Amino acid sequence: MVSTVLVPISAEAQDFKRSFWLHSALAQATETRQAPFTVSLASGLNSVIGNAAMAGIGLSVVGALALGQTDQVSGAGGSLSQNALPTGDYRDTTQGAYGTEYRYNANLAQLNVLPLNNYGYDGTGINVAVVDSGIDASHPEFLNSTIRGYDFSNSATGYGGDPNGHGTHVASIIAGDADGTGMRGVAYDATLYSYRVDADGDGTFEALNTDSRTAAVARRHITDNIQVSNNSWGRKGDVTSYTNSQVRSSYRLSIAAFADAQAAGTLFVVAAGNSGNSEVSIDGGLPYHAPELVDAWLVVVASDENGVETGFTNRCGVAAAFCVTAPGNRVLAADAGTTGYVSLSGTSMAAPFVSGLAAALMEKFPNLTPKQIATRIKTTASLAPLKGFFGETLANDGTAAMEAIFGHGLVDSGAAAAQIGNLTYALGPDVSRGQDLSQSKLALPAGVGRDLAKQIMADDFVVFDSFDNAMFTVSGSQVFEAAAAGFVPSYGAGSATIDAIGGSVKARRALHSQPKEQLIFSFLQQGDTPITADYWQGMAALFAPQPFVVPAAKLRMSWECRQGSISSLMPFLSFGSGALGQGSDRSLEIGLASKVRLGGAIDLISSISVGEQAINFGLDDQSDLIGLVKAEFGVNATLNAANRFFLRYEQSRYSDRAATESDFGMSAARADSWMMGVETQLPEADLTVGVRNDYALSQGTVSLMTPASMLKDGTILYDHKSYGLDRSVRLRPFVAVQHDTYGGTLNFGARFGSWDRSDLEGVELSFSRQF
Repeated sequence: MVSTVLVPISAEAQDFKRSFWLHSALAQATETRQAPFTVSLASGLNSVIGNAAMAGIGLSVVGALALGQTDQVSGAGGSLSQNALPTGDYRDTTQGAYGTEYRYNANLAQLNVLPLNNYGYDGTGINVAVVDSGIDASHPEFLNSTIRGYDFSNSATGYGGDPNGHGTHVASIIAGDADGTGMRGVAYDATLYSYRVDADGDGTFEALNTDSRTAAVARRHITDNIQVSNNSWGRKGDVTSYTNSQVRSSYRLSIAAFADAQAAGTLFVVAAGNSGNSEVSIDGGLPYHAPELVDAWLVVVASDENGVETGFTNRCGVAAAFCVTAPGNRVLAADAGTTGYVSLSGTSMAAPFVSGLAAALMEKFPNLTPKQIATRIKTTASLAPLKGFFGETLANDGTAAMEAIFGHGLVDSGAAAAQIGNLTYALGPDVSRGQDLSQSKLALPAGVGRDLAKQIMADDFVVFDSFDNAMFTVSGSQVFEAAAAGFVPSYGAGSATIDAIGGSVKARRALHSQPKEQLIFSFLQQGDTPITADYWQGMAALFAPQPFVVPAAKLRMSWECRQGSISSLMPFLSFGSGALGQGSDRSLEIGLASKVRLGGAIDLISSISVGEQAINFGLDDQSDLIGLVKAEFGVNATLNAANRFFLRYEQSRYSDRAATESDFGMSAARADSWMMGVETQLPEADLTVGVRNDYALSQGTVSLMTPASMLKDGTILYDHKSYGLDRSVRLRPFVAVQHDTYGGTLNFGARFGSWDRSDLEGVELSFSRQF
């Protein structure tokens, strides 16, 4: 079993026999320093590795605690980050010399750090406190690091010195520079705070030897906005050796200070201890007696490089609910007072791996609380790759036995950084109003058109993990889906009747005798029958309706003035039931339609209207009114007794509207549609073949408020995305057939995405019969 150095102190040691241990036990089971040895750091570069073991580690202070200002020892950041791509973009952090540096600490691979580091998550902007013997800021592993701190021990050299070396070793595991030489830490660009609690390196942490002094260190976390606190220290005795009343009495100030720091945003990571006990130390297991601390507290036991429990580590025991496992055997890291490195073992080395992981996760998920970060680490840890010191495995001994040893299991950086629950796209102030993308994607309105849909699909969007609201960025294709094929030109696709004074008649070839002037009242069930329907002699059903307009029952009133068969002029007014106070549709449209016949065979058809229409141009089923100007122009030419040619263009211009979380905004937006073809009258059938350009947005700007970030209280902040519209005309073929059979009418329509007939976008088949 690996030996452990226990350094007792006498200050206020009543009740608890307060003694500190520092986890300097070695895999070689010796406390004596070993001879220096050489390790290759990079091609052609060798460095003397410092002495491999330490006989005793500790810190001590003399006199009262004196608070001073926080200063910065050195600035800049890790070299990998300085030259990095934007956070979230992939980069290989193991190329060339960086690969040699990465492999120098084999535990990084065991921790699976690359899914974080390779996407730029390296602890940037995260403050990590190292409550320890100090940090040797002159060591090469910190030359590009930012180190601030406070000397609680009133030492001669300040928080930037470390005559003992323990704190320097721990700090480099957390945030050693990624500069292509030596080793690197898990969160190599985190900001380190050296909370020095040892005066002279004699192995006694005097600045923590009373409840009040420990509380003072904990409260400093609030002042410095510490997000992760690494504590590779502890007192003699395991967590079950003391009663709840003893702990509450002796740790009264410390418990309150820890709780306040957690509420201010600190996650505490504590080493489990190196006594080989079945329970963690009293300090690591403090939440067992003070449950108010459990949410933002992790205690860490040590495994070796093969996932086997080390002989020196304490087991999780009653602290299993907030206990995890990390590598802690033969960990190579910075050696204070030298330019080299030293291999040490202990739970002191395991804890900083978890602290570094927490810092990288906090950068990736800035909206998560310390509790949520701890929960994510625990949830994604695994017992499967671990084996107990006596050969215990998950398969042979079961979950309960393994949890007593390893808690939640070996931490996994990649799993902790990944999606755990379902992804949700938010549509409101929080995720309670949103779309669960595991159920279905959000459908884009059909009228956005292919060009705009492609822009949206290629863009990036923020979504939230249902497990804890962790933010992820995904492509639009993972959030949205294009609308279905949409309108299929077919004689049965729309209204196949014309309303007239004498009633509704089937619109075919012949024109029925009508008076020169007539007042027509039409009740439109869907409200998408064009005012020029009777001018087109039954072909109106082939025309696509306006995009986004919500189908609703409308009342249309028109006054048609005819000059024989030569011309027709028809002013009209249509309105929804809400305009009369009888429903929710408050749409209103007024306009003018006309037809002029040239040479007895060519009809020029046009219309223009203005008004307000209810549209649904969003991601939910809500609709609202928008100003709309619509114009139509067409040609209906008789070629011979059996054939006629038609050409129709329609344009809609929309008033500007602001974007919301669930509705697209518009600016100078225009939508249009083209269609032309030839209709052939066959015995008992009509056949139309032609080309069309789908009715879709073609000009202007479309915008949407999309989730950008989330506050820790769950409030979502939104960003404004804009997409320019510049659609080109793309004519695509279609075919429609109307056949009289079995006393009714069979309608068939098909639309194609290209001239290749195999690219079939949509088909419609219907049969109608009057009874």
